[in-house]
Amino acid sequence: REERGGRILFLCHNNDILYQAKTTFQAVNGSDHSYGYFHGEEKSLHQVDFLFASFQPMERNLELFNPDEFSYLVVDESHHSHAYTYRPTIEHFRPKFLLGATATPDRLDMLDIREIFGREVYFLPLEDAMARGLVTPVDYRLLTDEIQLARVLKTDEGSVSLAELNRRIFVPRRDEEIAKIITRHASEFKYPRVIVFCASIRHCNHLTKVLPDSFAIHSRVPEKERQVKLEMFRQGAIGTVSTGDALNEGIDIPQANVVAFLRST
Repeated sequence: REERGGRILFLCHNNDILYQAKTTFQAVNGSDHSYGYFHGEEKSLHQVDFLFASFQPMERNLELFNPDEFSYLVVDESHHSHAYTYRPTIEHFRPKFLLGATATPDRLDMLDIREIFGREVYFLPLEDAMARGLVTPVDYRLLTDEIQLARVLKTDEGSVSLAELNRRIFVPRRDEEIAKIITRHASEFKYPRVIVFCASIRHCNHLTKVLPDSFAIHSRVPEKERQVKLEMFRQGAIGTVSTGDALNEGIDIPQANVVAFLRST
């Protein structure tokens, strides 16, 4: 902690990351401190030492917090910081120490997050991390099928709708074959833990029906149910997760050893 008695605010746009961060901070700082959330399900305010907050609720309730209320401000996935709901929230506070953390500091729209956080105090490119053995070696396998998504997504009439995309990719025989392929590759591991990234929520729900020992995680699954299922996955009670619009960034599940992408990336 930056100073004795100072309070810490951890900001992120994703509740799953907030839960994960609280567990980590609590493990490091111990039970002598108090911890709480400020998001759609819980709104701790001034009574906790460590507050883990989602950007959207904070942006709507900034008047509840004094600008100098926190000594230490951490912004995770900070490449989002230029967004109109993010930057005013960050700039509302005047912490003694401001930290931005991200794996993707350079944005495609050329907006520079260094304007907000300053130059990097620590930077480790992926290729250097791989060379130093700090990340898991990847066995990358490219498998093709008869559906070319480039042609599906861009037609002479323009981009297709999500409904049309769903119609084109839902081929029952193909999905059953994909499930068999994933299961075959996963069987090379003694204890396979599989995450399957799907093209949409509907595709995710559809594929879960043909994947053995699997469940779906996406934004329409209630938050508490999502947390329970993720913990079951971490503990090995369920072997496969299929997801549509979740687990995209910042989620730490080191138990996963097979990742399948069934969508354009």
